[in-house]
This record gives sequence, structure tokens and C-alpha cells, in this order.
Amino acid sequence: MNCCRYLTVIVLAAAWPSLLPAQDDEAPVVLDPYKVQEYLENYATGNSFTALRVNAPLLEIPLSTSIITSGLLLDQGITDVNTAIRNISGAQAVQGGSEFQNYYFTRGMPNFYYRDGIRMELAGGNITPNATSIENIEVLKGPSSILYGMGTPGGIVNFNSKRPQFRHWQNWQATAGSYNHVRADLDVTGPATKQLAFRLIGTVDDANSYRDGVANTTTYLNPSVTVNLGANGQLFVLIDHADQELVPDGGIPTRPDGRLPAWATDATNLAQSFNTTSPRTALVDFASTRYLAELSINVRPNYQLRVMASQMRFDHNRSEMAYNMLDSAASGVPGMLGPDQLLRVWNSKFGQREFAVLRVENLLQLNHQLGAAQWEHQLLLSLDYGKTDTDMTTSMEDHEIIDLNSRRATPVWQYFAAFGLGTTKDGQLIFDRGTDRTSHRDTAVAIQDNIRLSESWRLLLGLRYEENQAELASDRENFIIGAMPAPLATHLRSEATKGRLLPRVGLLFKARPQLALFCNYLTSFIPAGATQTGPNGLIEPETGDQFEAGVKYELVANRLFATASAFKIRREDIATYYQDPTTYATYWKASDTEESSGLELELTGTIAKGLNLVGHIGYLDNEFTGTDVAAKIGRRRHALSKVTASLWATYAVEARSCKGLRLGLGAFHSGPQYLEDYNTVEIGGHTLCDAMIGYVHQRWSVQLNVHNLFDRHYYFPAGNGYNDPAYSAANYNTAVQAVIPGPGLACDVRLGYAF
Repeated sequence: MNCCRYLTVIVLAAAWPSLLPAQDDEAPVVLDPYKVQEYLENYATGNSFTALRVNAPLLEIPLSTSIITSGLLLDQGITDVNTAIRNISGAQAVQGGSEFQNYYFTRGMPNFYYRDGIRMELAGGNITPNATSIENIEVLKGPSSILYGMGTPGGIVNFNSKRPQFRHWQNWQATAGSYNHVRADLDVTGPATKQLAFRLIGTVDDANSYRDGVANTTTYLNPSVTVNLGANGQLFVLIDHADQELVPDGGIPTRPDGRLPAWATDATNLAQSFNTTSPRTALVDFASTRYLAELSINVRPNYQLRVMASQMRFDHNRSEMAYNMLDSAASGVPGMLGPDQLLRVWNSKFGQREFAVLRVENLLQLNHQLGAAQWEHQLLLSLDYGKTDTDMTTSMEDHEIIDLNSRRATPVWQYFAAFGLGTTKDGQLIFDRGTDRTSHRDTAVAIQDNIRLSESWRLLLGLRYEENQAELASDRENFIIGAMPAPLATHLRSEATKGRLLPRVGLLFKARPQLALFCNYLTSFIPAGATQTGPNGLIEPETGDQFEAGVKYELVANRLFATASAFKIRREDIATYYQDPTTYATYWKASDTEESSGLELELTGTIAKGLNLVGHIGYLDNEFTGTDVAAKIGRRRHALSKVTASLWATYAVEARSCKGLRLGLGAFHSGPQYLEDYNTVEIGGHTLCDAMIGYVHQRWSVQLNVHNLFDRHYYFPAGNGYNDPAYSAANYNTAVQAVIPGPGLACDVRLGYAF
């Protein structure tokens, strides 16, 4: 651990409040939707902003939305926000198996994740959002392109940042746990003047793992200010900076029947090099800086103008790891590999990505009479402009061949010398290096009307038109064993523009003040990425839609909520990397189709004094309905469980002698999953139990979290298997699948001081 990382955070936290003048605690006007929520003992929240981009009661929104509060994150001892998704029905997080840190499925579909309503680009990996800076996590289920632009029809996961408060408050925390996990957090907020409040959040996290070499070191700083512009306006400015270094987890390779190599243990990590002759060290080094400014002005009592501008730079400083390229299985590859040989290359990547968004929103509150009915409108008009520029270089070089029976690692050039193949590029037999410079421009206009038709009926209407422009400049130099006598250089330039019109309709009926029935039809789309070129240029956009019906029930006013829903999602023209089985030419196609349907039930809130809970049951039926490979038809997407369930409860002891004592207990179930999209290998399901005990005395707090209480042993897919339709169960050996053993019993102890 680098002590300088800790000193930076500590010095800034100590110095900032002392440099600002002390003021009285008079609280100025704070405008929706940026009102800071106080910590809630209750896990239930009454409003959602992500669903409609306007504050609206959950009971009056004809959409399925789930919220994870910061209180739940604290009680469950969550420092990796990916873990939090297990509390939500229909949402599953998948370990990326390499540099990808945020890989979510919602209702069976992979989806983007968002920070403060802004889509974070996933290609090339992303830094995991810092749990200390998160006010809540909103999961909006179903297509959301009407408000957020391109995305899959499964939904979005939006991480909302904590914001400054107009009262002095500080919280310092130190965490120590299993696998040499050490973490320091601070959160300082308060008024600098009557009109300006500040907040500083900082984290240093240093964690090792039960897996060979796997480690993760993160330094995070998040300063922000809120400025009240008189009684009718507010400006919020935030800077988000993170540095992260990690050794990725490549998992353990499996054989076609799902067996692991005899020499593999729970610690085996195939991102690392096994070649002792010329060993290499796997490492991924990221840095990102995000700027966000939001201006909200009440122009008139019934008209609010909001302007949001965001810019982020993502530096992929270094990424190096072993990549499992070809598994010959028991049959071997004639003239190339003998039986049970795994060909591995060394994969390197570096470059930058920059993306920016400008969003202008106009919110009008209107009323008009229609016969005897008084209609109330929440009308949202928005203009969006976004741009993303990427300059990324990737390379593959031959590395080693592993004998899956003995674990012996032989350099590729040495192995193939017996075949009379000489080296070409810098002594390499396999070499591929490419630089892709891509540019995306998105321009959109949207209108949405949330209409209160009567005391019982709500109608949601929306329409969006978006135009996307993509440009690609690609340079590639490659040589594959014996394919050419010298390196082959290719240069590609492409440009295309696509447009799309998207509707949104929802209807809600309040049968009683606490009971609502709803249905909706929602749409989504994803334009082709700049690198997704087919024989005739950029491929067609992917489209999706959802039909949903459900019921919302407020069992106890503002305390206990239940939601049940049924849905069906269709996804068409999915971008797929295709290899022609006759010419072996590779290119992208908009070809696959997929469907998901399911049932979801959630219960959140307080069921008795001091007793809070959050629980869900989800059933998912997912299948490929169209693809170029018949073996995939009717199969389920890999890494998805048909049945998921969870229940977490905390109890604050009321007895005077134990005042301040909190107890927590939870169970999290995930059903069987398939290792790959052809469903030939199934991984058994598992149920994990967690426990918590905490105590608060005046300004001090201490909390113990125990994860996987009964030390359950289980595996999950590494998430980096191929979905290429050119591969089939018959030639499974061309796609090396990997699994990762789940962590065993682990503990974290957190000590906090707040004042």
C-alpha cells in the first residue's frame, strides 16, 4: 500500500472545512429533484427520479423501479456496489473475468450503467462506482431509451451521487477484513456560506484475494458544491476522480464437459502467465475523471428549467493479461495442436476515451379541464447532445501453450518449431496489433407527459427521436501462424448516420389509495458502434420492446411497499461478431433475436418497530429465438439464473440496556446457470447467508459483517465466454470457457466516527 494515497485524502479532508468560514445553520431553499435525502432507517423510499426524470411517487408510476438506499449498503457492509444488485428482482451482476468491473443483466439482457442519469461507456472496462459516494441505486426495469437514449430493453442501473448538505457533518470510517482488505473512507459536508454548501468524499481501498495474484487498489476523491441562486435556482458541481490498479481474474479453464484440469485449485488464475521461461505479470491500470454541473431554475411557479453538462475522461493506462485463444480438447487440432493443449496469447491494451453530454430539460406543470375532469400534466421536454471519442490500441502476441494434463507451459515459438514454422514479427508466430479511433455523436429530442386523468387514473406518454453518427479510423497489422510470409497491414475508414423514433406508453389505475394496477409498452434501440462494420458498412441498429403488467401495494403508509409484475421483452437485430464457416472471413452482423419473460415480486420497508427488511423472488425465462447457428435456438443466455431470491432484515434493539445495538441477517439465492450459450455445461445454484452486528454509542460506531456465513463452496461463470454464432457445441474447443470459485467465509470490521 502506498501511504501517500492515504495522506492525500486525510490532508484534504482536514484542511477543507478549516479554510471555509463558519456560518449559521439556516437552511436555504433546495429545489427538487436535487434535495438531499437524510439517512433513512427505513429501506423503503416513496419517490423515484430515474423512472421519469421528475420526482413522482412510486405508487403513481406505471413502471417497475427498485431502489437500494445508502442505509442498506451500510448495513450489508457493501464496498463493491456490484454485490448490491443481488437485492433486486430481475437484476444479476456478472463477474467480467478481466478488466470489466460493471457487467449487469436486467431481465435477462446485458445493460449499461449510469451515474447521475448519464450513461457510462462500457467498452474497454470501467471503474466501479465508489460505495461511499452513492446516495442510492435506482434500477429502472424495461426499455428506457425514451429518456436515456441508446440501451438494451432490459433496463438501466443508475448510481445517484451524494450531494452537499447545509449542516455540518463529518464521518470517518476504517475497515479491515479478510484477504488483507484495508479501507479508509471519509465524508465531510456542511455550509461555507448561507448560499453555498460543500462536500468531500474520499476513499483508499487496498484488497487482495483468495485468488492467485488478484488484487485491487483504488484511490478516490469526490469534491462537490451546491450553490443556491436566490430562492428559485440552484447549481450543483461535482468532480469524480478515481485511480485503480488491479490484477484481473481470468478464472479456471473448463473442458467441453465442464471438468476442471486436475491440477487446478480454487486459487488458480489464468490471467497470469504460467511460462517460467519468459513470465509476464498481468496488470490493469485505469484512471478516470468526471465533471458534472447541474443548473435548476424555477422560471415560474409551474415551469422549471434544468441544464446538465457532464464530461469524463477515461485513461486506460495499461492492460496486460494472458488470453485463452484455442483449446484443442481431446481431439486435437490436426497439423497445429495435440490433444489437451491450450494455446494462449498475451493481450495488451492502452488508450483513452472521452465522452460528454449536454442535456436541457423543461418541466411544465399544467392543468386543463376536460368535461368534469381536471387533468394535471407533468410535461417534460428535453434536448440531448452527446459525443464519445475513443483512441484505443490493442495487441495480441503469442505467449505459451499449456498442457492441460500436466500444466507444463511451453513458449509458442518453441512448440511450433517442430512444425518448421519460423518467427516473423519481432520473433512472434502470432501477432495482431490495431489502433481504432472512433467517434460517436448523438443528438435527440424527447417529450414525455405524465398525466393525472383523475383520482384513480394516470397515463404516461412519451416519444423520442434520436440521430446517431459513427465514424471509424482503424489501422491493423497482423500475422497468424503460417498465414502470410510477412505481416499484413490493413487500413479501414467508415462513416454512417442512423436515426430512430421511439415511443413509450404506460397506464396506471389506483383501485385504492394504497393499491395500484399498471401496464406499459416501452421501446429501446442501440445504434451500431463505429467498429461494428459488416460487408456493406455499419450494421443496422438493434431494437427492443417490452410489454408489462403489474400491481403496487403500499401495505403500510410510507413504510412497507410490495410490487409484483409480469413482463415479456423482445430484442432484435443483436450485433454479433460472425465468422463465415467456408471462407473464415470475420465481420459483424445484425442477426440474432432474443426474448425474455418472467415474474417478479419485491417487498421493502418496515414491518415492525425497529425491524426493516428487503426481499425479492424472481423467475426468468430467457432464450435465443433467432441466430445463424441452429444449436443456439431455444437456449438460455449464459450466466443467467432462472430463479433468484433474497431476504435481508435488520433489527434495532429497543431495550434500554442494549440501545444502539443492530443485528442483521440475510440469505441470497441464485439458481443454476449455464457456462456458455449452447447450454452444454450447467453450474449448480447456491444460497449464501450473510450476518451483521453493529453498535453505535454517541459518535462512535463499530460493525462486523460476515459474508458467506456457512462457508458455502460454489462456482460462477467468469463472464468472458464467446457468444460468436460461428462457434457451436460441435466445435466447443474453439471457445475456452472459464469459471471462478466464489469466495468462502469472509469478515469485515468497520470502525466509524461521526460528528
